[in-house]
Amino acid sequence: MISDKIIRTILDVFCLALAVFSLYTASVGVFTDVIQRSAHLMFAMVIVFLNSYIKDSDKSSMISKIFTILLAVLSFFVFFYTAFNYTAMAESYGRLTQYQLIIGAIAIFLVLEGVRRAVGKPIAIIGLVFLVYALFGNYFPGILQHRGYSFARLITHLYASAAGLFSTPIGTAATIIVMFVMFGSFLDATKGSKFFIDIALAITGNKKGGPAKTAVVSSALMGMVSGSASANVAATGVYTIPLMKKTGYKNKVAAAFEAVASTGSQITPPIMGAGGFIIAETLGVSYGTVASAAIIPAILYFVSVFIMVDLEADKNGLKGMDPSELPSAKKTLIDYGHTIIPLILLILFIISGHSAMYTGLYAVVSSVVISFLRKTTRIGLKEIIYALIKASKRVITISCVCAAAGIIIGVISLTGVGLTISSLIVKLSGGILLLALFFTLVVTLIFGMGLPTAPAYIMVAVLVVPALKQLGISDLAGHLFIFYGACISSITPPVCMAAFTAASLADSDPWQTGFMAMRLGIVAIVIPFFFAYEPALIGIGALGQVTLAVITGIIGCLGLAFFVQGFFLGYISWPFRVLALIGGLLSIHPNLTTDVLGLICISTIILFQIWKKKQFISSDNSNSILMENLKEQK
Repeated sequence: MISDKIIRTILDVFCLALAVFSLYTASVGVFTDVIQRSAHLMFAMVIVFLNSYIKDSDKSSMISKIFTILLAVLSFFVFFYTAFNYTAMAESYGRLTQYQLIIGAIAIFLVLEGVRRAVGKPIAIIGLVFLVYALFGNYFPGILQHRGYSFARLITHLYASAAGLFSTPIGTAATIIVMFVMFGSFLDATKGSKFFIDIALAITGNKKGGPAKTAVVSSALMGMVSGSASANVAATGVYTIPLMKKTGYKNKVAAAFEAVASTGSQITPPIMGAGGFIIAETLGVSYGTVASAAIIPAILYFVSVFIMVDLEADKNGLKGMDPSELPSAKKTLIDYGHTIIPLILLILFIISGHSAMYTGLYAVVSSVVISFLRKTTRIGLKEIIYALIKASKRVITISCVCAAAGIIIGVISLTGVGLTISSLIVKLSGGILLLALFFTLVVTLIFGMGLPTAPAYIMVAVLVVPALKQLGISDLAGHLFIFYGACISSITPPVCMAAFTAASLADSDPWQTGFMAMRLGIVAIVIPFFFAYEPALIGIGALGQVTLAVITGIIGCLGLAFFVQGFFLGYISWPFRVLALIGGLLSIHPNLTTDVLGLICISTIILFQIWKKKQFISSDNSNSILMENLKEQK
């Protein structure tokens, strides 16, 4: 049997080949859609199976190892054949040969098995269910019934067209997402990640509740590049969670703050994970349009979390860290400040309307060039090769998921079940938008329990967006609503991977951490409902209207924080906490009447708490004077 060392070498070669192929096509121009996508999958699927071989080597039997190697070899030849023969298949107008049908069936099997090994069983099972539905739809009851399709018709639709395996999601992964993942890998290699963490710690570490504020700032900065909640928790949580615990935060609270801050990374421009790019490609708009729409909700989210941190620190009397324990902001800027220049260039390119793929390419190249400005960040050939290999290993999970999602999209387009489900949602909601949004959020959270954000978003979007559109929601708002639902599934029990990851780092109970994170991230649950009704919260409207939406939204975040924490200059009684909830919701809704009412509610609470604090101080002073008088009399 081939030794593990040889397999690792072959794995690294394929990872490097995928990265070089991606850089080459980004530089000189991509191939025809399906050719580019099948070539990408050729590399990605081989990497998935070889990676699985290495990971499970110690516990796998000889037969299992041989089978895994066979799958890797099959992946190479099947997708290599597809890349070089797709033009001929397209010109056959769907009349595939028996041999090509077998190749197509193997390709579908490889994708489902690959995604099972990459991210687990749920998405593979969903894919199988949809395949069964396509083949035997004539046996299904009621509105789900359709005429059923032959095996040949199904394989032809999923394999020999751009509506199945090779649809928009894998196209986005093969051209755009791979470049941004590569940029993130090079940012790590050039110490950009270290800069984010150290500068956040230097700025906020000595402030009240400092380590938690560090977690919020560093996770927001890191998340602009990673776009993954769990990955962000793993990257920043190892630093921030112990610091939070050291300064007095309870284990579950420290873990929850890290999970909430990291979850916000997925909705934070300029890079919002795979979902943001897929939204742009699906809607046929620039990525800058999607990123711009996400700016205000992201600001409100992190303002809310920052207020939660401050109130938590006040409530428990938590102080910041000793300045001697903190890195120097000046030294950090001198040593590593230049590493964020590529990120600034990336933002400028997005704003100026450059394509996302070329923007990612420029960011990768600039990060290498700029690393040479200082010895502390300079990288050589060895580090470049390692960064390329690391990027390929990171992107294969997204690629597998996007290819598997293509199977589901293909079945939906073939059977028309998407329109059926949309009609069902409209019917169940009685045409009431709020109910339709609630049903949509529930469905998205259910999908998000076992799936990463991108596939959860994709599956719900193709089924539900048409229903939301019927009820008057714009395409952009509808897609963002579902994307936010998929994101917050990371902190919503019973399965909340970001919270569970943070809990493992903090030695806290996963369920308690999940429920605490859900409370602290309440703004991410609330805001999508409001921007579905009023697009000013996603930057659509007159400047004055959008500006007012931001200001009153921040006031609303303050009200929600009062409600969740139950503290401001002292504990807030439950009647006032309920008033804070009402005021917060009214303020976030961008409407003059609701804004005024919300401001009155929150102002009432603030004034009452200030009065109560003064009364307490006055009473305390009176008691002190009384005690002094008694001592003098004695």
